Amino acid sequence: MYCRWLLPALIILIAIPAFPEQPKQAAQPVSAQKSKTNAPAGVTRDEERPQAFVALLNIMRRKDLVEVAGLYKIPVLDADSEDIIRKKILELVTGTNTSAVVEQGSLAEQPRSKRVLEGGGIRLIGADNVERYTVRTGATEEELIRIVGSVKLKIYDFTITAGTIIYSVTSDEVFGFDGISIDNGEQMITGVWFSLNRSTKVGVLHKGTSFLRQQGITIYSDIIKFTDGRFFADNAALTTSSLVPPSYFFSVNKTYIWEQKKVMALGMAYQVGAQPFFYFPLFVQNYWGTGIHSSFGSSLREGLYVQNSKDISFLSLPHHLRFDLYQKLGLFAGDELSLNGPAYALHFNLMNALSRKAYTFFSPNSDFGLSRLVNYFPTNSTVSSPLSYRYKVAADGTLYLNRNGPEETSLRWNTALMSDLYFRNDYERKKPVFDLFRQFQSLQYQMASENVNRSEYDTESGVPHTVSFLNRGSTHSFSLNAAYTETRVRNLSAPDSINNDDYKFKPGALLLPSIAFSYGGVIDRQTNTNQTAFNIGYNFGVQYSHTILYAEKPMIAFSNNPALASELNAVLSERDVIGGNGSLSRGFSLPFLNYTPSLSVAFQRQNTANPLINDLIIDRKNTYTTTASTHALSLFLPPDLVSNVARYITPRLSGSVYYSIDYKIGEYEPNEPYGGFRMHQVSANIETGFTGYGLFYIKDLDAGMSLTAQSGYDLRIPYYYSNAAYAQLTYDPSRISLTSVNGQATLTHPLFSAAYTLGYNIVNNTLYANTVSAGTSVKLPLQEALALFIPYASEKTNDGRLFAAAVNANINYDFINFYASSFSASFTMDIRFPEFITFYLQASSINRHLYAYLPDYADYAKARGIEVENPFIDLLNSINFFNNAKRVRSNFKLQQIAMGLSHEVDGWLYGASLQIAPRSLSELGVTGSVKGTYWDKTVSFFITLKAYPSIGFKQENLHLNTALTN
Repeated sequence: MYCRWLLPALIILIAIPAFPEQPKQAAQPVSAQKSKTNAPAGVTRDEERPQAFVALLNIMRRKDLVEVAGLYKIPVLDADSEDIIRKKILELVTGTNTSAVVEQGSLAEQPRSKRVLEGGGIRLIGADNVERYTVRTGATEEELIRIVGSVKLKIYDFTITAGTIIYSVTSDEVFGFDGISIDNGEQMITGVWFSLNRSTKVGVLHKGTSFLRQQGITIYSDIIKFTDGRFFADNAALTTSSLVPPSYFFSVNKTYIWEQKKVMALGMAYQVGAQPFFYFPLFVQNYWGTGIHSSFGSSLREGLYVQNSKDISFLSLPHHLRFDLYQKLGLFAGDELSLNGPAYALHFNLMNALSRKAYTFFSPNSDFGLSRLVNYFPTNSTVSSPLSYRYKVAADGTLYLNRNGPEETSLRWNTALMSDLYFRNDYERKKPVFDLFRQFQSLQYQMASENVNRSEYDTESGVPHTVSFLNRGSTHSFSLNAAYTETRVRNLSAPDSINNDDYKFKPGALLLPSIAFSYGGVIDRQTNTNQTAFNIGYNFGVQYSHTILYAEKPMIAFSNNPALASELNAVLSERDVIGGNGSLSRGFSLPFLNYTPSLSVAFQRQNTANPLINDLIIDRKNTYTTTASTHALSLFLPPDLVSNVARYITPRLSGSVYYSIDYKIGEYEPNEPYGGFRMHQVSANIETGFTGYGLFYIKDLDAGMSLTAQSGYDLRIPYYYSNAAYAQLTYDPSRISLTSVNGQATLTHPLFSAAYTLGYNIVNNTLYANTVSAGTSVKLPLQEALALFIPYASEKTNDGRLFAAAVNANINYDFINFYASSFSASFTMDIRFPEFITFYLQASSINRHLYAYLPDYADYAKARGIEVENPFIDLLNSINFFNNAKRVRSNFKLQQIAMGLSHEVDGWLYGASLQIAPRSLSELGVTGSVKGTYWDKTVSFFITLKAYPSIGFKQENLHLNTALTN
């Protein structure tokens, strides 16, 4: 996990100071004028310690000097020696003209930025001292390079710091200690010390810590070992807690990682403090050393389970193998083969299971009912064998005979063979899920979300077998299909103990054949001016199908039934359908006009042997032809016409006319009053209006007005069946669809809004809409009020604090139906302190009896038991919780009061809310003399990890007025 950046960073780090053995004169660049003192036993080194950069150059060989010269864009000739290259670098970087050792003062006078080695993604920011010495132990001798004192390197995106780095020229090993730190902006890795062998790329980091900034995850480990992309951690811990020590974490005894994403963990536990909550002996993400995917868990339906899968190549074919063990379901083994190529796509799935026979009991207060059958019971359930064999074989594929752009010729098929229709739900769908977070779902969440009872929804609808041939291109399509579906029938003579799971497969439907052909395109003729003369789209097609439907019988006795075969294969009906269709259309478009006419014709003939009741209705006239035509015309203002005034006003003008006809050719029935006319009508509408901005030069005050007129007429001609003749088309006002004029005026501002709507029916000479509505939102000075008691609230910061409160009111008055008038009001308050606490309060009320305050309707309201008070007094009574009688009589009815509180502690989010709403007993279906109201109280609470909301206890609603069953 955190070796993703650690390993390459350390390897690059070693590539900088690690250089092969130099000649002795280069290895001892320091002047020997002073005596050597305080040298450890067996160690020979120079007393004079030059500055880091010069010393580093003096121990470099030619190839390393060429690389440094390239960073500074210094030209190097093939004939240049090491001394000449050093001289060129020193002249540019330090201003000296010699490669010999210089006094400390010579380098100290140079600005530090001049001594920075940069370019090519590598910067040697600095170190206090670099030295080279030899350690002699008996007859062996080891040469070391040591970089000491605030070593800091910038390597690409990594900044690496350490107190001391030692490189062994002899063994090619590197050691670092005294505050190891590697930082790339997204991740920071620290440790006490590390060692790495450059040859074998085997390394160890002791007491390592990795912090992922974006995810907020911190990882600890005592020992981290890595080997060229492989990774091992001992006694590791992962947490999102910001406290030290962390308040909660995942602890793992051993962690193995391959190729950054392949993980195995031994002895994993989730702990809060020192208390472990969950424990998993083994967790494997992606590949194990054998390439096996493994997943462990528990479920109400399956019990404890382990799922294993592996991808292999056998006979040069890719196989996906599965082997699962379920405590309650038994054993499962499967082989899934997928082949994909330019000319084919094939998929085969062979699945087998040894299923257990067992009952699982759930008590009634678990909300799952009484004792239920969970597992599959085969036909021979009376046999003492604890396991029964179940299977499913599924195959589907596509063979491309031709595949070139839009042109395609293919053969497709789909088939399956199975022991029972429960197999998909019991085994096939239970593919392993390698999601660490799902392993920690609570038991109550599993009980609430998992269906442990077998039901009809768990079964497959049937066993389909289909084959089809398809040839299609840009203008045509041809298909030839056949399909056969098997369904099931239960054993009427089976004992109840097997819970009706004893059944046979039987024919369901047979479609053989189904043929369809269609062809379409565009007739496009160009004139001499290269302009389109006409552009007509056309399409026509033919279809034929032959279908056999078999009798549907839910149960048939399997035992002592001589007619079993004939009942299973009994034919219900047989139908032939042949049809054809064609259409023409064309579109005209201008900057202010769109016009699209179309014409279509359809023909169908169908015949049914042994028809059902529905077939008799369908086949009453089994041959018919229909024609249809539509004409759509729309007009609108050209955009260029209003572009100059769009800043101040946006005018609108549009209109459309729509004509359609659908006519059936042939004989008609007495229940068809318009003969062949299924549809024949014309309709039109026109809309005009505008929106103006900054009315009266007041910012954000916008005004709008719109006027819409619409009408239509039913053009169907009545047909007299007795005379077999159509009537004359005469004008009849009742055949006019709603002919109306609708107008609306609006005024909007961030503080308020108002609208007036008027609708007039011209045919009936009546108003059908006459309403006025207004609303306002007033913000309350909540922050200023809190600042009087909490000085922290008055500070102006951008840390996400929120202190908001507002009162919203809306009134809607209907002049036509006064009883539909209403007034609603709400109060909202939000207080938020980031990373600490959030509080909200909401209350809403509505009054649906505004007419009661009008003198003309006072008596009407009193006759219906509606109390009439002063509106202001009535509003105060609605929140009078000290006098229940006044509050109930008030016309302002409280809709809901909701309040919630959430608190964040070290990355965890705790929250609870309460909703209170009045309800009447009639809403519960209570009838008779029982009347009254009650408070419906709902409590909600949750505990989730803020960075990963899917972890934890999700929001649960607890209705305090109902009995608790969980």
